[in-house]
Amino acid sequence: MGIGPFALTALITSHIISYTTSIGYESSTVMRILVAMAATSVITIPLFSALSDRIGRRTVSLTGAAVAVLYALYSMIDAGSVAVLTVALMLGQVVQSAMYAPPAPMLSEMFGTNVRYTGVSFGYQFASLIGAGFTPMIAASLLVAFECAAEPPTRGDRRNHHPRSVDRVGNERKEPGTSKME
Repeated sequence: MGIGPFALTALITSHIISYTTSIGYESSTVMRILVAMAATSVITIPLFSALSDRIGRRTVSLTGAAVAVLYALYSMIDAGSVAVLTVALMLGQVVQSAMYAPPAPMLSEMFGTNVRYTGVSFGYQFASLIGAGFTPMIAASLLVAFECAAEPPTRGDRRNHHPRSVDRVGNERKEPGTSKME
């Protein structure tokens, strides 16, 4: 089992919540899209599993990986449109499903029955740890390093301290202390 499906899962779920809300999307909108993504995977994983039975597990997994590398997730998200954000995340989920579906039967085919459970479990857990464990941290670090993201909020401060007065989605930002409600 490769780390790719787990890395993409961590990127399009946990990291994207933080990133999209930091550039102005409403968290409730992002959460609704994530629920739709989960529903999408209920359909796409069995479809990609069946496809991998017909044309080969490697072909389906590598095609998913190639598309994952080529599609411009952050460019689509930065467009500022909820519709484009939805398409970007749904595409990400379909690609993730293409990479995630074939390895399950492939792993069970790799091990004999006397070690199958241990072998599959070890491969799955190790890939999950490496793929999903570090991806959000690496993505956030790259965004900050290349000045593509708003400053992360400090502990206990959920406001965004981006220097621009209008976020990427088009909402007007207010500086801390300028509202009478604060």
